[in-house]
Amino acid sequence: MRPSRHLVPPYLLAFLAAAELGSIAAAAEKLHLTHSAISKRVRALERTLGTQLFLRGGARLEPTTAGRRLLTYATQVATLERALQSDLAQMRDGQGGEGTPRDTSPGATRQPVFGTLYAQRPRLVAAGEPAMAD
Repeated sequence: MRPSRHLVPPYLLAFLAAAELGSIAAAAEKLHLTHSAISKRVRALERTLGTQLFLRGGARLEPTTAGRRLLTYATQVATLERALQSDLAQMRDGQGGEGTPRDTSPGATRQPVFGTLYAQRPRLVAAGEPAMAD
């Protein structure tokens, strides 16, 4: 069985494609979606985060300061997803072994992805994760 879906949320995928390609139209083509679908996902992400992610109006989309910061984190999330998919594929193909390749404790899994944010706010709790006692 091969995975057919991304683990990265569709809003982040739309943002990543638009940021990397500099265009909503190009992002829509890459992700096999409509221009409207990409625009709605980027706007929903902006509403969720409470900040504008792109400077609009030019020939090319340019990330704002917040957009560049999100791009850093979103790229890390996408990289981790690819590593996970690859690791699981190797396990399915009998090449992965039975051990755990990384420390999967709550702090260890958050640290590489959220680095500075988690270091500054160690009480930050991800959705669905139990709060850590002091």
